[in-house]
Amino acid sequence: MGDFKEQRVCVKFCFKLGKTFTEAFQMLQQAYGEDCLSRTQYHEWYQRFKSDRTSVEDDPNSGRPSTSMDDDRVEKVLAVIRQNRPDLTPADFFLFPNLKSSLKGRRFQTVEQTEENSTRNLCAIPQNTFQDAIQNWKKRWERCIKSGGEYSEGNEFD
Repeated sequence: MGDFKEQRVCVKFCFKLGKTFTEAFQMLQQAYGEDCLSRTQYHEWYQRFKSDRTSVEDDPNSGRPSTSMDDDRVEKVLAVIRQNRPDLTPADFFLFPNLKSSLKGRRFQTVEQTEENSTRNLCAIPQNTFQDAIQNWKKRWERCIKSGGEYSEGNEFD
């Protein structure tokens, strides 16, 4: 995750000025664009300051330090993905969650019924939704590159 301390200072400033959550979040989005804190992160910090928190520093993390980001480990993971998952495409990140969501809680008696319902649900997804998914995927990897591979939360890119 990028360094959002500057934005947390802005959250605190807007809160102290008496701005509502929505007003302040819109101002932050206007100022930082796609690099803005997610709505969820912003809300968490806004609530912290509302609860009399004064520090803009991150809370200390518990447990062992992360070892997942050294260059050797990243290269090993990429090699496994290239070797075992040549089919890993943006559609995998978009289609499976959509399909899972549309079929959740439903039971089918046969494999054919499952295939038929899956196909019907996938065909019902509008073309522009697929195009949006590709654009969001592009924004996601651009954000990932910009942050040096750091974890990033949320699907809001604008």
